[in-house]
Amino acid sequence: DQSPTYQFGFLDSFAKKEIRRSLLKAVAIPGYQVPYSSREMPIARGFGTGGLQITLSILGKDDVLKVIDQGSDESVNAVNIRNFIGKTCPGVS
Repeated sequence: DQSPTYQFGFLDSFAKKEIRRSLLKAVAIPGYQVPYSSREMPIARGFGTGGLQITLSILGKDDVLKVIDQGSDESVNAVNIRNFIGKTCPGVS
């Protein structure tokens, strides 16, 4: 099988660290809008890539994740995101 191997959660450790720090600032400083540099994702911008990056940066190997898009877990986008997470986050159900 020649399928590519991905780092757990697709993002590198520096990107995950930056996103986690930004999340802490966003929660700790009321009203502060925290800038962070969005990483390249294999999903088009505007389809929830910011939220997906946050999810991937805090997701653990034994976590359970429910993917819903616009209230439906059967939509094409939800199915594609679920497949992407399945490839990049082994062990997450």
